[in-house]
Amino acid sequence: MSIYQPASIGDSIDSVETPALLLDLDIVEKNISRLQTITRDTAAVPRPHAKSHKCPNLARLQIERGAVGVCCQKVSEAAALIDAGISNILISNEIIDLKKIQRLTSLARRTGVCVRVCVDQQENVIDLSNAAKNVGIELGVLVEIDLGMKRCGIPPGPSLVDFVKNIEKTPNIKFEGLQAYHGGAQHLSSAKERSLSSEKAVSVIKESLDLLSKSGIICSTISGSGTGTCDFDAVSGIYTEIQAGSFVVLDAEYGACD
Repeated sequence: MSIYQPASIGDSIDSVETPALLLDLDIVEKNISRLQTITRDTAAVPRPHAKSHKCPNLARLQIERGAVGVCCQKVSEAAALIDAGISNILISNEIIDLKKIQRLTSLARRTGVCVRVCVDQQENVIDLSNAAKNVGIELGVLVEIDLGMKRCGIPPGPSLVDFVKNIEKTPNIKFEGLQAYHGGAQHLSSAKERSLSSEKAVSVIKESLDLLSKSGIICSTISGSGTGTCDFDAVSGIYTEIQAGSFVVLDAEYGACD
């Protein structure tokens, strides 16, 4: 059986075995610096999404350049990143399968590792609580709010407050903030459209924060945004983490946006 041989420095492009991720490092570093510039002097810090590149070396470079950590979508992605030495990870998705929850809490109990996950369902919170108790940890969670995608998340309003109150009563689970991602805004071709969409999302988040505050609930983290709206979201004063991911590699669709 033949064994896959990764490319080496100095190999010609036509000799690289596919599939392979080929990047211009100068452009990558320029893109990373650009996000740092966008978030500089704002309340937000980069937490790049690693699903775009799935590469621990790039995640490490982003953290070295100022990112607080990275995001990923799956427990298997989190495991690969942690095994490669990435210690601060947000799984910006709901994990409901019981076996995956067990793997998640096993990762979270490793020394020096911070793993958080998103939630939007009480049954899931209970399952996470039980798994966290079994391994003797307190698991941090972000509550996802629905900003209009109708994909997942708690609708803004009183139901959000009730959900967070229940989390705060749940053992071995710590409420740490909100996951506020509006994917529908990221690929709007017009900068004006993206700006208006960002303003609308920020307005919904503000209303949610006001409701939580009136109930005495502290919300220390607002994580979300993306490549298409990061320049608007960073200066909003609302987001504390910017989850832009595609910016590091970009693609033809983003290149066509103004």
